[in-house]
Order: sequence, then C-alpha cells, then structure tokens
Amino acid sequence: MPCMSNSLLTDEGIPVVCETDIHGAITAVIAQAAAMGKTAPFFADWTVRHPENDNGELLQHCGPWPISLVKEGTTAKLGRPFAFPEHCPGSVMSEIRGGDMSILRFDGDHGQYSILLGKAKGIEGPYNTGTYVWIEVEDWPRLEEKLVTGPYVHHCVGIHKDILPVIYEACRYIPGLQPDFYDPIEEKVKAWLRGE
Repeated sequence: MPCMSNSLLTDEGIPVVCETDIHGAITAVIAQAAAMGKTAPFFADWTVRHPENDNGELLQHCGPWPISLVKEGTTAKLGRPFAFPEHCPGSVMSEIRGGDMSILRFDGDHGQYSILLGKAKGIEGPYNTGTYVWIEVEDWPRLEEKLVTGPYVHHCVGIHKDILPVIYEACRYIPGLQPDFYDPIEEKVKAWLRGE
C-alpha cells in the first residue's frame, strides 16, 4: 500500500492525496501554501457523526496522514487498511492531534469553482483505524447541507493553522474562484484582514 509513502512525502512538503482526487490535491497545495509550509496538511474522508456530539464528525483515511501530526503521547504504527487482506501492509495507524484547524475543499461543477472554508477543533472520540481525528464544528447540519448539495465530494483537507483569511484574500485574485464559508464568519475574516 502507498499510504506510508504518502505520509512521508507530505511531511517532506510534497502533499499527496488518494483516489486520483485532483481537486483534493489542489486543495492540499492551497492549504500548504497558505500555511507557508509551517505545518503539514492532511487529506481526509468525511465519514460518520460522533456518537455523542451532534456537531462532531470523524475525519479518517486509510493511513496516509503525516507522522508529524500524531497525537502527543501516542505512537504511529505500521498496519494495513481495514478493507484489504493481511498481505497489504503500508498504512500509518494513528490518531492525530486535535486543537484548532482549518478545513477546506476546492471543487467545481460545470465550470463554476468554489472553495469550502471553515474552522473545526479536535475532540475526543472512539478509537478508529487508519489515520483519524474527531472534529467538532459550529453547526454540523449547516455544513452537511453544503456537502450534500455540492459541488463538494467526500474528501476535504485539514490543517492545524487558521489559514482562512489568507485563502479568502487569495480568492480576490483568482478569477472565477468563490470562497464558500460553512459558518457565518465572512465578516469576521474581513475585519481581521482590515486589521480590526
């Protein structure tokens, strides 16, 4: 499995994504550039709701996330994706650290492009396989509606840095790219950009 290689390359500053997701790769490059290479992005599936937190969600993938993001006090292990036989090792198995994050997804449909933007924070949740983190957002149904109505697919990119103002400002100079916040924070981002 290529997951460990993906993990190592992303930690070396070459973001790698899965499943030939070109828009996911663009999203990862955008996140890394907006963070000025100070922290590695991670490529995730939106998966299931938290069993106890109505605004919680599991971000998970088969094991490609950077080892530099491993949760403090834990150790990453080499394993196999749960959907593959025992003879397919090569995945990182680890929960990553929580804390504040930016979550984003560049995507488009019929020539119209947008970038989904928002904040999340890592929270405690049940053990999972592969690489994973439980997150909490302000209003999960509001975010879920954007995922369902599109143009966004089941992947996103997370990064442990507030890069939303940087990306919002960049959208002003990229013709045809619209920022799409999943929480009503656009005015706060504008105020930050004005220095308020």
